[in-house]
Amino acid sequence: MKDRRVGAALSLVVFFCATLLVNTAHAATVACGTVITQDTTLDADVGPCPLFGIVVGAAGITLDLGGHTISGAPSSANGIIISQSSSSTSVRRGTVTGFTTGVLVVGDGSTVEELIVRDNGCDGIDFRTTDNSLLQRTVVSRSGCHGVRLGPGGSNLIQANVIQDNLSNGVVITPGTPSFATGANTVQGNVIKNNGASGVLLAGRFVARQTIMNNSISGNANDGIRMAPLTFNSIVRGNAVVSNRGSGVAVEREAQGNRILANYASANSVFDLYDGNPQCDSNLWTGNLFGSRNQSCVN
Repeated sequence: MKDRRVGAALSLVVFFCATLLVNTAHAATVACGTVITQDTTLDADVGPCPLFGIVVGAAGITLDLGGHTISGAPSSANGIIISQSSSSTSVRRGTVTGFTTGVLVVGDGSTVEELIVRDNGCDGIDFRTTDNSLLQRTVVSRSGCHGVRLGPGGSNLIQANVIQDNLSNGVVITPGTPSFATGANTVQGNVIKNNGASGVLLAGRFVARQTIMNNSISGNANDGIRMAPLTFNSIVRGNAVVSNRGSGVAVEREAQGNRILANYASANSVFDLYDGNPQCDSNLWTGNLFGSRNQSCVN
């Protein structure tokens, strides 16, 4: 189930925002804190905003930034919020910068595309508890925490993005619970490079059934792809993992039932391929092309 506290917090945000845009607007000048409830295309930049940028507050609508920028001040919270009530919405075509979190997605079935999300204080894009949402053709860079964060939920697709130069992980898939695992997300066809921790981190503690495939992952300060303890039944396939300063693909002890297939791993500083479980336990490694490995079951 969704975190009711998130829903309640976003309801308060919607209630206290200063402006409510209720009429259809093909082109609109929008103020900081506006809640949109109809299709809206910006005709000017928004901000710097002291708290929030824009809240998407209704289902099935599109916020088109029209190539414009939504900017925050040093104390700002979220640049764009797709609220829990706003399922099947779309945000596209512009820049979000200077907030604590650039884009916060809670509504299910959301699409975020063709954005530049840069220089935000913590996460660039936070998929908080959303299901069946999509991030594509977006550049996420220079975030103070993670580039893209995926929280408890599932069936989200992170596809064809450039995720680079973020202070912590490029993409982090965060823990669920025994009764509500973070499951069935796909990270596919992205360029993930030069981040300050791992390129992709599956953070364990009931992260399950993830698919990490066909990404180019290079130059990250820790592992290219890291599967933390209690990451289960996930697939890492067809990635090019090169010149990371940890291992290329690292499966930590107590990460079980994972399949690592047909990846290319080279010139990583520790091992190209690493499994911390004795004889790889229930993890399957096959068809990978690599320079180094830590035990013979990794192949």
